[in-house]
Amino acid sequence: MFSFSLVRHVGSRGSRFMSTTVPTEAKSKWSRSKKIGVALAVAVGACSTVYLLDLALNDDFDVVTEKFRRRLPASERADRPHVVILGAGWGALNMLRKLRTDEYNVTVIAPTNYFLFTPLLPSTTSGMVEVRSIMEPIRRYCNRSNAQEARFIEVDCTRIDPATNTVHCVDNSAVKGTLAEFDIKYDHLVVAVGAETATFNIPGVKENTLFMKTVPDSIAIRNRVMDCLETASIPGQPHEEIARLLHFVVVGGGPAGVEYAAELHDFLQHDLKKNFPSIADKVKITLVEALPHILNMFDAKIISYVESKFQNTSSLELWTKSSVQAVEPKLAKIKLEDGTVRDVPYGCMVWATGNAPRKVVTDLIAQLGPKDQPVRRALSVDDNLRVAGTK
Repeated sequence: MFSFSLVRHVGSRGSRFMSTTVPTEAKSKWSRSKKIGVALAVAVGACSTVYLLDLALNDDFDVVTEKFRRRLPASERADRPHVVILGAGWGALNMLRKLRTDEYNVTVIAPTNYFLFTPLLPSTTSGMVEVRSIMEPIRRYCNRSNAQEARFIEVDCTRIDPATNTVHCVDNSAVKGTLAEFDIKYDHLVVAVGAETATFNIPGVKENTLFMKTVPDSIAIRNRVMDCLETASIPGQPHEEIARLLHFVVVGGGPAGVEYAAELHDFLQHDLKKNFPSIADKVKITLVEALPHILNMFDAKIISYVESKFQNTSSLELWTKSSVQAVEPKLAKIKLEDGTVRDVPYGCMVWATGNAPRKVVTDLIAQLGPKDQPVRRALSVDDNLRVAGTK
């Protein structure tokens, strides 16, 4: 099948008309090619727009410009300023990513050699997310242009001396060499050590509860939950002991505590009935919060929605305006809303009550004095994030 069209042809004797034929199959192929081309152009444009928006939102345009910047050759790197970064978390990693490591001699100091994506840590306690999937080796970010331009040392920084510009480091790992303590001098120091779990000096918290800050914490929680289930399944176990072992208490109504309580509930509801049918209906989860509501930093609608979900779940109880007074190995003393103190038996207690400064930070605050560091819970800084009272 052919279609006909008239094409004006100009020759040596003037103009005349001639007929040409174009195959229908060729026209349809050309039409399909145009559609595919347009679709590809739209897809590329959309991807480019998303990429540029991501760069703008995260202030990452330097990722593009960095590729075209002239880097210092090895011959010009002899007398570079020494930058020491303490920590391997969010702040330290972003600082390392943004820093021009060819212009500085960079050393990263942290007790762990990986970055941990902490928002997903509660999910690892139930096995919903594998621990390996939220860990990223910090040494990967020490490389630039296929060369190691930042040095990483896996040790704890136990003391900062701003007078001599030195940090004291101690190797607290399981395997120690002959050299386990040493000092490192710096020209610029970045303090990004994060925080530790706040215990509020409540007796027995450190000894008898489980925190949720690190990978070992997550593994310890998972093991404790499984041990409680297995021990409760032993034939002949007294009913009172089964009730205690299957009572899981979460202290802290912030995002971490609420998410862990929900993760634990889903894990017990979906897996427990299959693998532990004899004790599945005896499990109880209690979320304890000292304030009137959980998730206080969120919108009121979100708070109301989550609280209603918790209150309508038979195996999960929400105790607000309640505070832990003391924790014993198998018993917690909790002051309830009405002022009475109840002895609460538990099998596993997870403590997720907020953050407190690490000892290395509190020691630095004490060295600098109350004039420059009036706040005891964190380092005071100026508008450029420089620590007050230091050079």
